[in-house]
Order: sequence, then C-alpha cells, then structure tokens
Amino acid sequence: MKKETESLLMAAQEQSLRTRKVMRDIDHRNIDPKCRLCGEKDETVEHLVSACSKLAQIQYKQRHDKVASIIHWRLCKKYGIPVQRDWYKHEIQKVIESSRVKILWDFSIQTDKVIKARRPDIVVVDKIKKVVTIIDIAVPADKNILEKQEEKVTKYQDLRMELI
Repeated sequence: MKKETESLLMAAQEQSLRTRKVMRDIDHRNIDPKCRLCGEKDETVEHLVSACSKLAQIQYKQRHDKVASIIHWRLCKKYGIPVQRDWYKHEIQKVIESSRVKILWDFSIQTDKVIKARRPDIVVVDKIKKVVTIIDIAVPADKNILEKQEEKVTKYQDLRMELI
C-alpha cells in the first residue's frame, strides 16, 4: 500500500478528514456543513462512507457486490465447484449446481405464499445436509451493524419459514 493511501485510510478511521462538518466545527470556517454531494445531511466521514444517498446506488452497490462476490467465490471453493484462483477474477453465474449443492445468486425464490422479500443476495441449498442458507449482504457503518443485522433477519423471516 502506498504511503498516501495508508495516510488517507488512517485519517478516515480517526474521523479527521477535512469534511465540511470538520471545516465548520474544528477549523471554525464559515461553511455550510451539509454534504456537497446530496446536500441532505452533515458531511462527515460516516455519512460519506455509508449514508450518502448520492453514493448509495453506485459506490455502495459496487462495494456490496464485491463483498458478495467474495462470499460466492468462497462458497464455490468450499463445495468443490471449480473457480478462478483469484476472487476478483470470479465470474458469477445466477445458478451453479453440483450433486452436493445449488448456489443461487440474486435469484427470486418462488413461493406458495406471497412474500415481499424473496430475493436474497445468495441462497445455498446443501443437498447432502438438506439445509438452505439465506445470505443477504450489508456493509453498514460500525454503529449500525446490530441494527442492520436485525433488519436482515426480520426481512427474510417469511421466506425462511416458507423454505423450512
């Protein structure tokens, strides 16, 4: 890692990047603290990393999809499905199936009942153990981890009950 990159990451981790909120509150500059991208909330490191509505559909989704693709790659390796040596070269297929497992990627699950949340990021059907695992990825800010975990568990409760 370059020194400049490490420095930037450390500054972000320490909440000391020169965001608009820092410039107003710490540097005492006469500046609007609102985010220069969305203009909705104060521009803080946390807001830029995980809460800006302008970044949500592009950068956050790309980060989400990268995390999900690493998990998909590792699941394929775990179940003996041939994959590229490097995760970043992994090409995801909507459905991968072997005699041992079926792995679904961003696949709408057909159910008997009407269920709103029926498209998790990854579904693993272990044919040997007869177990279905629902995986839905989130990359929240540290302070939102428990809240996001509870949200995901609640969101897929109906689908879980349908698959039992």
